[in-house]
Amino acid sequence: MKDSHRRLTKPSIWELKMLRSKLDYQYGRNIGHLIFDEDILVQRSPRTQRIREVYSGRKLLAVVRMNDGHILLSIKGAQILKSKLAWPALRVVVMNDVAPFIAQGRSVYAKHVITLDKKLRAGHDVLVVDENDRLIALGRLTLSPKEIFEFSRGIAVRIRKSLGLDKYRSGKNIY
Repeated sequence: MKDSHRRLTKPSIWELKMLRSKLDYQYGRNIGHLIFDEDILVQRSPRTQRIREVYSGRKLLAVVRMNDGHILLSIKGAQILKSKLAWPALRVVVMNDVAPFIAQGRSVYAKHVITLDKKLRAGHDVLVVDENDRLIALGRLTLSPKEIFEFSRGIAVRIRKSLGLDKYRSGKNIY
């Protein structure tokens, strides 16, 4: 891989504002300022010069999906988000018994959900945590909160990125 492909640069003021606005739209008001501070760095596509990835120092915070511009948080970005939000905001709380399976990347079934943020809607990106509020994974909610508690079957959250069993068991929640 070429060095120019890996070069990290500061985003322009307009780009920073755009990234924050997208996070606000996806996760809620003022979330963009909580995750993307003034010191973030971006990696651009060598061909189009569009932002591909967002970093804090050398830690990946998020990836910008090219087809629709949707911002996908990394585990590090999700940990920052979780630490800045009051419980149960953006969270789906699952039973401790199934947490190791979810940490391996398995989906969350409706019967394993204990509680969740009632403001969430199907299609929202969510933080999956155990009963002790430890981050396990990131995923997309497939059912509404009402449906999750009415159904005893079906996938409630499709996991996009998981912490990994070793990191979950060791309690090291920081990438």
